[in-house]
Amino acid sequence: MPLLGTCIMCLFVVYIYMISTSAVAMKDGKDVYESISKDQWLVQIQRHHDFSSIRRGILVCVFDAMIPMAASLVLELRALGNTDLIQMYHCNGELSAASHRILYMLDARLEIVDVCKDFVASGRLPAAKANDFRSFWLKPLALVHTRLAEVILLDADDLLFHDPSQLWQTPGYKETGTVFFYDREVAKAEYLNNWSVHRFQRMLNLHVLVDTFEYAQFHLMKRPSKYLERTLAWNKHSAHEQDSSVVVVNKGATSSVAMDVLYHLVMHTRYTLDFSYGDKELFWLAFELAQVPYIFNPYVNHDMSSLQDPAARVAELVAAIPTHVSRQRKRSKPLTTPEDAANPDGFWPQECLYKRGSEAMRPQDVRAIERRIHSAMRIAMIQQRELALDKLKKKH
Repeated sequence: MPLLGTCIMCLFVVYIYMISTSAVAMKDGKDVYESISKDQWLVQIQRHHDFSSIRRGILVCVFDAMIPMAASLVLELRALGNTDLIQMYHCNGELSAASHRILYMLDARLEIVDVCKDFVASGRLPAAKANDFRSFWLKPLALVHTRLAEVILLDADDLLFHDPSQLWQTPGYKETGTVFFYDREVAKAEYLNNWSVHRFQRMLNLHVLVDTFEYAQFHLMKRPSKYLERTLAWNKHSAHEQDSSVVVVNKGATSSVAMDVLYHLVMHTRYTLDFSYGDKELFWLAFELAQVPYIFNPYVNHDMSSLQDPAARVAELVAAIPTHVSRQRKRSKPLTTPEDAANPDGFWPQECLYKRGSEAMRPQDVRAIERRIHSAMRIAMIQQRELALDKLKKKH
């Protein structure tokens, strides 16, 4: 069997390709649509949504192209029994009016927040920098901004098989106010495990970050934890430590210094040192540098195998559902090097969990993925209809 056929492929994402629909096919709804002032409709929705007293919820960062995945995530959360407030964060007007309508019609306990506009207005984000956060860098900014005390950060394309609110009941969360998850062990010289020149010495990026961080600005002294010194990244064994597709933080129970450091990392440090692939390492490193206790789930993430190239049609997406997940195991040194033509095991993508074993997926999890695919595709069609109707309205 070819090597890539045995790889354990990452499936935190099910890519949903937009379905093109004709504006002509929607003409029957045009008169009804044009009789409604969408601006007034949104004002009414927002007027009756007062969530200011809610202190716990789920936060998802979105943009227009991710609405099918984000909206289907909302449906899946409710199907799993979750009733928490869901905050949808975006940056600098990234969500169209059509996307606002879809989200507000979908769920009554949902709030949409433009964090970039808020931070620009308050002077915490220069207007010239705002669009820099139309990316995965938005998540740390959103966590700093949200008024929620207890937060579960989710990626819009997460596949969930249990209500994530259960994470608030775990002993580690109750002890530290955090739950972080490990990423794959990747034996490559990049990001945390890449080299920089510091004080005329060649040092790992993670070592440079810890050595050069502005501790005095936060009334701290350099004091790396024993945990940090045991990590794979610190010891040159992995380019990544944290996976940020699920991040759990109790802002109310942890020191505010951690959020101040997180803001500093995303606003300043990430521009000067390439230590993280996107936002993923910022969360645990903010707590580490702030010297605030944090905890990692001891098990590595479960990635999925047998992933085929997804097509835009539901039948093909369903047919591409993986059959296996990697075995549950604790984090350990990589067994082989990815993306290395000289590797005797062959060239394989770093997303693979090679030589880590697998086990069959549960039938109920397969059904959950099928449900998610169907939901996302239906929402994609609705979104295309709404966008087409908006274009018609502008023409008249």
